[in-house]
Amino acid sequence: MNRVMNTLRSWLRGSGSGGDVYVGGSSGLVEAVKEDKEETSMDGFKKELKVLLNEKEEGKDDGENVRPLDCVVCCGLLVEPVTTCKGFTACRGCYDEVRSEEAWGFLFTRVDWKRAKYVDVVVRELVRNYYERELEVLKSLAEGAAVDPEKEPVKKRSVLAEIWMYKAKRELANEDSAQALHDILMSVGLVGSLNKRTAQLLSQLTDRSDGDHPLFSEEILTAIKSEIDDIPEDQPLPSMDKMDMFECFCCSELFFEPCTYPTGHTVCRECITRALEVTNPTSGCAAAPVCPLTREPLDDFATWVRANPKNLKTNRILEKVIRELAPREYEEWQANAKKEIDEFMSEDGFVPIFVCMIAWPGLRCNLHIFEPRYRLMMRRCLESGFRMFGMCSSVGEPYSDVGTMLYIRKQEVLPDGRSFVETVGLRRFRIKERSNRDGYNLAKIEYFEDEDSATADAATRTSIERSASACRSLVSNSDLGRSTILGSIIEEIGELPQEDDELSFWMASLAHILARGDDDAVYPLLCTTSVDSRLRTVQSRLERVL
Repeated sequence: MNRVMNTLRSWLRGSGSGGDVYVGGSSGLVEAVKEDKEETSMDGFKKELKVLLNEKEEGKDDGENVRPLDCVVCCGLLVEPVTTCKGFTACRGCYDEVRSEEAWGFLFTRVDWKRAKYVDVVVRELVRNYYERELEVLKSLAEGAAVDPEKEPVKKRSVLAEIWMYKAKRELANEDSAQALHDILMSVGLVGSLNKRTAQLLSQLTDRSDGDHPLFSEEILTAIKSEIDDIPEDQPLPSMDKMDMFECFCCSELFFEPCTYPTGHTVCRECITRALEVTNPTSGCAAAPVCPLTREPLDDFATWVRANPKNLKTNRILEKVIRELAPREYEEWQANAKKEIDEFMSEDGFVPIFVCMIAWPGLRCNLHIFEPRYRLMMRRCLESGFRMFGMCSSVGEPYSDVGTMLYIRKQEVLPDGRSFVETVGLRRFRIKERSNRDGYNLAKIEYFEDEDSATADAATRTSIERSASACRSLVSNSDLGRSTILGSIIEEIGELPQEDDELSFWMASLAHILARGDDDAVYPLLCTTSVDSRLRTVQSRLERVL
């Protein structure tokens, strides 16, 4: 944008929200015009406006500066609001108008491009609740009624800006370019933004025959700024007697991190992700994803969320309104959520337990996660940043007393919600206390380690070295070592370790595989703290098998 456009924007920002960003003002615009007559001709100005029609305004922070209940596109009061999966809300008409424009791509996801959007039910009711009179005025304007902006008692600046814009249209039809310019600048000054519609109106202005266009009059710009400064700013939304409008129909609590389905219904973020993991009671597998309220299929939406739960953004308008109307309740929600994560990540707290099979410290463990309860558990592990969970076998009731903590290295999510997870074993633990949450197990644990072989007596050290050497020879010199099976095993659990204590777990894992996954047969090897005992036991078993 050239200097005039930048100065004009400075004037608009200065006359919009009062203040700190006001640079240059009307006199700055006039000075820019005086310094370069050719570049500031109406032809050049219109050329810049045409560029503006296809560009997002420089410095605009993806809609963050839009006032509550105003459209992110036109900056006016929301009419039939539509909320995208990225959390932005626009009028339905604006949404349809800019969907195909690359400059507005930050508003949309591929889910928004594919499906026709429904009206955001909660935001629509919110607008009706606070601005019923303003909606009637906008309806009258759309029907062609002439509304006087200086007499209409509206309490929202964006609606008043709309009235000025419609008045400018009438002035342009009457070929009153000077008055139209005044009305356009009143409109853009009230919202502090040169949006697409007002830019289109500016581009329709005609040159005065003498070339002295009123846009370059310091007096008119100073007068308009004075008029705008006299108009009160939007007042904060008054408190509501009832907060039923902001109650999630899934958990019956106040919205926390509200997210909006493509169907236009809003629930808490946690409720959406939980709903996508509902089990089909007949098959026991994940149910087809649907909107909990309308039962409309949401396969594409579910695939998009499952690919990366962070894709799902909160409804920016609702979150901001709830923070303003119910700050105490929202802070309580935040505190509880933080406490839950702190407990989840604390070694003294409960950790999630995956009851499946025996896993070994230092070795890879690849998992196929398909049960909805464990999909939920895995998602929480990743979202919390903890990236760890305990693995226990079904030895004993309700599951084994000893397990291994696993660290999630990588997750590959499939379109139907299942996932392949690559983990590695860290440390063993004993169960101190059991609990459960949302279908999966939790436990308070106590870590334990092997006895230090370096401080063992000479006889024990010799026994460890002898058993370790024998185990290596068994692997390399047996039929197993000469076959391709060993390569598959190494690919599955990792290379043969050099350290004796790590080797003892590798050999125990090999014995586990050769025992066809019989947990009862190798469970004592996980529980023992003696490297010597583990190696001697494994050696004895492998000599019988290999």
